[in-house]
Amino acid sequence: MPILLCRVDDRLIHGQVVVGWGAQLGLDLIAVIDDELSGFILARDIATMRRLAEHGALADIEVNLGGLHSAPGRQRVLPYLFFSDEDRAELRRLKRAGVNVSAQDVPSARRIGLDELLEMKAG
Repeated sequence: MPILLCRVDDRLIHGQVVVGWGAQLGLDLIAVIDDELSGFILARDIATMRRLAEHGALADIEVNLGGLHSAPGRQRVLPYLFFSDEDRAELRRLKRAGVNVSAQDVPSARRIGLDELLEMKAG
């Protein structure tokens, strides 16, 4: 994978980087490198997190579901979470891999554990 741009910006990830540069360059990956930053992994879908878990990259790390939006085949579980049957299957696979999963769209919101999420009916 070629490096398309190296940038110094004390704000790290923000709209100008993601929307401006990301769209212009057609980026597949943005890596944040900082000695004082402990790190943050952001994935577009549950399957990606499951693959990371299977490769040992999520040991002792909780996965937060913060936004899976409406799309064909997905049903609303929470205002910010819509699951397809495959999403639910991937969540069960994550659980079997020993990953702690919860939903919480913002830090001040109530954290909802995976078991409760999987019991929620579409609505």
